[in-house]
Amino acid sequence: MKKIFFCDIDGTIVDSIRGIDKPSDKTIYAFKELSKDNIVFLASGRMKCLLDKKIQELSFDGYLLGNGAYANYKDDIIVNKTFSIEDTEKVIDYCNKNNGAYFIQYLDYIYTKDKDNDNYKWLYEGWTPVKEANVIEGTYENEPCAMICVFENGELINDMKERFKDFMEIVPHGTGRSLDIIVKGVSKGSAIKDVLNYFKIDKDNAYAFGDGNNDVEMFDEVGHSIAMGNASDYVKSFAKEVTDTVDNDGFYNYLINNKIIKPMD
Repeated sequence: MKKIFFCDIDGTIVDSIRGIDKPSDKTIYAFKELSKDNIVFLASGRMKCLLDKKIQELSFDGYLLGNGAYANYKDDIIVNKTFSIEDTEKVIDYCNKNNGAYFIQYLDYIYTKDKDNDNYKWLYEGWTPVKEANVIEGTYENEPCAMICVFENGELINDMKERFKDFMEIVPHGTGRSLDIIVKGVSKGSAIKDVLNYFKIDKDNAYAFGDGNNDVEMFDEVGHSIAMGNASDYVKSFAKEVTDTVDNDGFYNYLINNKIIKPMD
């Protein structure tokens, strides 16, 4: 039976905090070799509009995006969980009243109300993928969305975690100044369940690589869960194995050490 691999992006194959903005040569090679005989998915909190060209050029078969809100294999959409217009408007209204900046995220573009908002500028100026994304400024068009990203100085974030927890999943970012909001019950783990069912592959033939808190539920749904060396002790406690850090090519090294691919020449 074929094996299937789910690989996180930030902190796993790139890491802007450590100045690694593009996949290393070994990572590019690892994806190419792995995809020859296996099924490979990118599994990220990002939507496709925030995946830069170097990420999209990697050899893989499908996307699992928006913390599990969306998944596709080639032309087949496996998961597509979107907010109701009513719930989207609740978040927008709250942010507008409290000076919170936000992205309404779709697969191929982002909507935001005000690029001059200081909180928006903080994210825009500090994270390259936002600069390269198709960002539309204007009035919300009442189109169901997969994910909302909110960012500010921290006080609003804490209030939102409590206010919206009963009908939305709140996924905080490591910065403490931003979070993702997705549909209740959605996670990387729930999407992996759907993907495994789509391919009729059991957990024993599924692998997941990650480093963040949003990867923990992904680890629960696969037989081989691998935390990066740069993950927190909390995340590592949920993984069955730990590999090297992203800057030491942990993804590549795991595949080599377990004889899943041949070493790069």
